[in-house]
Amino acid sequence: MTQPRAAITSVCTASRTTNTAVVGAAEEALVLVDQLRPRLAPTTEIVLALAHKEDQSALVTALQQARRDLVVLGVDTDVTECAPPLFVEVVHLLLEQQRARAGSPQWLRSRPQRVEDRYDAIRRLGVVDAPADAALDRMVQQMTELFHTRGAAITFLPLGRQWSAASAWFPRGTGALQDSFCRSTVLRSGPMVIEDAWDRSRPQVVRRGRIRFYAGHPLEDLDGTRVGAVCVFDPAPRDAGTVELDLLRDFAVLARDTLYSP
Repeated sequence: MTQPRAAITSVCTASRTTNTAVVGAAEEALVLVDQLRPRLAPTTEIVLALAHKEDQSALVTALQQARRDLVVLGVDTDVTECAPPLFVEVVHLLLEQQRARAGSPQWLRSRPQRVEDRYDAIRRLGVVDAPADAALDRMVQQMTELFHTRGAAITFLPLGRQWSAASAWFPRGTGALQDSFCRSTVLRSGPMVIEDAWDRSRPQVVRRGRIRFYAGHPLEDLDGTRVGAVCVFDPAPRDAGTVELDLLRDFAVLARDTLYSP
């Protein structure tokens, strides 16, 4: 396992009814940040969002110049707005900022990735041909239970083959690329769902053995390089609308965190 390198985002919001109160809230937030910082991983990225119905650009600029260790955002919002929409707006602003920053995880996710980078990332991880991992095995079992599928797997796509680090229904280990749905999933920045791989009206989907339903989400390393996939699959077809893609993404994040924990 390697030391985490990518940013984990915490959001702290400062929302008050007057400009003076906003400044005071920002100062309180900075004190809290300094108290929390020693307890956080060195790569943690903290976001300070100043939410107020009036323009806070001067304060945002001042904080950005004074605290290079923070991401400071100004959010235009009515003070009566509830927290969930505010949080969503802050996250959207952060993602836009990261996509614009070359080399950031979001920038990497939104662009085509070189297969050589994937091979290098998998080699550094050292998971291929490694013994079974109990935590990954438990994760795969949980996936079959929550998605009500016969099979699930955590796979990697090194040169020339697919490696299942953990798998249910099919055995773990090396599989042929021509039988792999995950080789297509790893090329995407988001999930891939195949309702029925045996459906002859969809010639772009190639029938692969006993699997008819497949849903997979890319598995990334801490820098945003896609190295494989987490997936669930079943011998019976299924409507794509019934698949909880957010839950599948959560398992991809959980697998990443498990693999790259210190």
